[in-house]
Amino acid sequence: MEETSTKLTVKLNDKDVLIDVVDIIESEDYNKEYIVYTIDGMEEDQVFVSILNESEETYSLDTIEDDEEFNHVNELLLSQTLDFAEEESEWYAYQ
Repeated sequence: MEETSTKLTVKLNDKDVLIDVVDIIESEDYNKEYIVYTIDGMEEDQVFVSILNESEETYSLDTIEDDEEFNHVNELLLSQTLDFAEEESEWYAYQ
């Protein structure tokens, strides 16, 4: 299977940084989008999650500073991972 990557230039600490997007997750509870990403050129085993802010021309990232919000995002990621694993398991069962 061919792996594809979406690259995005974002403002991070007032600098333009090229990132590889792993996933984007929406939270209705916090009315925010969160981005799971790696930083282009860094070790691949470092995965980050930040608040994604979009304007008409740019994207910027903010740190998740609230522990409750961070736990909520972790729960969303876990739920999404479990859903994916269940779908994969069902797909292989039908093969």
